[in-house]
Parts: sequence; structure tokens; C-alpha cells
Amino acid sequence: MDDIELTILINQKMDLELIREIIINIKVHEPVFIIEYEHFYQIKIKSESSLWELDNGILHFFQDYEFTNNLSGGGKEIRLEISRYQCPWSTDNWGRRLENPINQKIYLVKKSQNLPARFRPKVQVLFEKQEQNYFINIVSGIIPQTNEKGFLLKDSFSALTNPNDVKVFTDKLYKTAGEAFQEGLSKLSKIVEADLEKYEAEKQKAKKELEKTPRKIIRKFISACNKNDFSTILESLSGDFKFRTNIINKEGISIDGIKEFDQYLKTESQELCAKGFKIRSNWRFTDSSIEIGVKYPPLNNNREVLQNEPLIYRQMYFVIKEERITLIRLY
Repeated sequence: MDDIELTILINQKMDLELIREIIINIKVHEPVFIIEYEHFYQIKIKSESSLWELDNGILHFFQDYEFTNNLSGGGKEIRLEISRYQCPWSTDNWGRRLENPINQKIYLVKKSQNLPARFRPKVQVLFEKQEQNYFINIVSGIIPQTNEKGFLLKDSFSALTNPNDVKVFTDKLYKTAGEAFQEGLSKLSKIVEADLEKYEAEKQKAKKELEKTPRKIIRKFISACNKNDFSTILESLSGDFKFRTNIINKEGISIDGIKEFDQYLKTESQELCAKGFKIRSNWRFTDSSIEIGVKYPPLNNNREVLQNEPLIYRQMYFVIKEERITLIRLY
């Protein structure tokens, strides 16, 4: 088995002497190199063993400290550092490649004080882009019969309240403010669910109101197409109107302007008028466009409906600005 390179970086002379004694006590058989630099000391050992007992020995003497491999919190003094490294190509005693060669670095730092987390009463909730603020109000409380002190949760979540205002939930006295806060979050979640339902209902109402005019314009346009009502068709278009087609097995059409479109509607190859369009139920709205599906029966050369033939399905894409249609794509 390949050796493990163990390196200890020590900042204080007194710690160096202590680590030296620990190494002697755990009976390390390999040579131990002790090197003194200008601002720190280094101990290097190359061993077949990981020497985990060294870590335990250090913690025994530094009982107010702990090992960590995560310094992301910052602000902690590093008493010493231990690195263990094993070559990525290391093998076991049978010559097989090790799946997880050791590559570890840990730091001896002061133990974290488990202070209760502080919190603010305001809780922000996002309903999509809309921000709603709620408040978890907590006050000190006491049980008169036992003089037990603790914290009570107030029955108000919509605003930050005066400690003497608003009734409290009297179902429980909480030992800590944090415990009361967590219970407040649980109760708040039910209120948020109800507010979400109101938000969705208002959003749907606003959506219907926003879509009302475009739906009316498109239905009027389709009805005019079915009736060959050219004047109504042209009245619904903007001055910079464009018409495009992309129908399978047919040459695409690109028309710019109302005059050219009027001429197109009067040709035998036109794809819009006297078709008997029926708008399908699925309307698709985006920020700047509306897409609908239409279906209609196939016609013969005499404009008569072909019986027992499958319906034809098309998609129509509209852009509407200032209550005028500026673009139609038929495909």
C-alpha cells in the first residue's frame, strides 16, 4: 500500500511541543520531520497509516476546539492545520487501484457557540413577481398559576404590532422566541395559501379582461372572412399590416400592406375567405401575440363542401397593436 503524506502546520511554539509529545505517545514508527519557518512550524510524516489517533490526541488537549474542513464562515482563528495526501495512483496490498485515495485538509478552530439564531419578524413571500410582506409578532408571556415564563404568538400576521395590541394565541406558551417563531411560520403558511388563492383569482380576472379586446378583434376578423366581408376585414388591419403563409406543399406567400392584401383576398388561391373557419378552444396568448387554431371542411372547385372528407386544420398567429391587426401568419 502506498504511503500517506501527513503535514501539520502549527502557529505557536507551545503547540509544537504539545503535538510533539502526542506523536511520541501514539508511537509513530516512521521518521518525523520538524521544520521551523519564520512564522510557523511544520511537521511532516510519511506513513502507511492515516494516523487518525493523532487527531483524537489533539482534541483531548484542545477541548475548546474542533476540527473542520469548511472555513466559509470566516473570522475563525486557525490553531493548526493537518493535511493528508495519497497519490491518485495508489494501490492496496494486493496491487489494486484505490477507489478513493486520501486527499484531506482539516483545521483546528475554536468551537462554535451554539447561540440561538436571531430573526426579524418580517417575512417576505413572492407570488410570482408580486411581493407580499407578513409579520410574525411574538411577546413575552407568563402562566400565573406556575409563574412559568416564555413567549406567546400574536394573532396578527398582516402588520408589525404594538406588544400591547391584538390578541394572542393562548394555546401554548413557548420556551424560546425561536420556537414561537417556527410555530408562527406554520400558522402563516395557511394564511399564505388562502392569499395565494385570492391572488390567482385576481390574476385570472385581470387576464380575462386583458384578453377580452384581442379575442373580440380576432373573432370579428374570422367572421368577416367566412362572410367574404372585405370591408370589415380591411378595417381591422393596421397601415403597416403584413401577411405570411407557410402551408405544407404550398408556396409561401409574403404580403406587405393593405392594398396588396385586398388584391390577394380576391384571388382564387386565397386561403382566408369563405372557408367556414371554426375557432378551436385553445387560444395561446404571449406578451405580443395570439395564436389560435381553426378547422374547416374541404371544398371542391365549385366551393361546395366535400362530404365524408376529414376536416382541415390550420394555425393562425396574430400580432395586434392599438386594436389593429399588424401581422397574420397562416400555417
